[in-house]
Amino acid sequence: MSRERLLCATPPVGQSGDVHLLLSSDDAVYIDTGLDYTYYVQPTVFSGITPEAGPKRGGTRVTLTGRGLAAFVSESQPLSQQEMTQVSPFD
Repeated sequence: MSRERLLCATPPVGQSGDVHLLLSSDDAVYIDTGLDYTYYVQPTVFSGITPEAGPKRGGTRVTLTGRGLAAFVSESQPLSQQEMTQVSPFD
């Protein structure tokens, strides 16, 4: 910690989403920081990848299978809650 930086641990929450950050040194008076923090669901299990290999030049369509993938499909093509597809980057 310093005058410019404060280190805090986030408390556990029951669901993913945005929370507004308030700051308190005594649990009684809170200051609005004007900032938001986003909780997300972390994938719990990756159970497979198809195909397991591809050319060095890239461009291979790769499908990941697992649980908890819904929060991570913004740049991928979601197939379902358990499966997403991404094209490997070109070299």
